[in-house]
Amino acid sequence: MTAHQQPVLPPEIRMGNDIARQFAHLPEREAAEMIATHLEKFWEKRMLRHLLTIADPENPDIDPLLIHAVSCLTVDDVDHEELLEPSGG
Repeated sequence: MTAHQQPVLPPEIRMGNDIARQFAHLPEREAAEMIATHLEKFWEKRMLRHLLTIADPENPDIDPLLIHAVSCLTVDDVDHEELLEPSGG
């Protein structure tokens, strides 16, 4: 890989990073919970399980907000009321 090429990221990391950027304007704790809730609500369980196994905090290619959201998922720190709401789509 040359210096200007971006690493090829697993789709769960790429999409998770995109979602984290959408919430980056919020305070970190609030953003992490909202990201975790979004992932729990909209992602397939298979995708979530894979994300939990590959989200390495030492990986500089993973948004720190996504790492924080993954930690929220592991302790079930999500908005359970929001999970019950229809998605509106």
